[in-house]
Amino acid sequence: MTSQIEVQSFVQAAIFEEQQMSENGEEMEESSSYTSRPSLKPSRLLSKRQVAYLSPRLAVLNNIPFAIPFEARVSIFRHFVLNDMMGRGRLNRFSGGRTKAVIRRDKIAQDGFDRLQEADLKQPLEIVFIDQFGQEE
Repeated sequence: MTSQIEVQSFVQAAIFEEQQMSENGEEMEESSSYTSRPSLKPSRLLSKRQVAYLSPRLAVLNNIPFAIPFEARVSIFRHFVLNDMMGRGRLNRFSGGRTKAVIRRDKIAQDGFDRLQEADLKQPLEIVFIDQFGQEE
């Protein structure tokens, strides 16, 4: 019984830490937007040791995920996705822009790399396949 309570508190704390890290990342990104160099989120600039110091629960998830039960990791992941969607202003997964990629069947790998190289994979993605006769499948 206590282990379930401990896991629930771990899940809530990990979600809170991730929200704090993403909010701090947005603030730093906005403050650095006036500089001439491209801004990166600070989470990309921090080392593993710094992340572990700032958010120990996220460090546990990154370094020894097997120490946390699978169901708890799934719950945390789903909350991370939901928080990301809310941060992007997309509460409905079908709203917003859609990336369309037209892929020829005889050139799947090349077309896939060419069309999806710059795509935002967090947005909805529509893939249209073209057969050998030039017809949409």
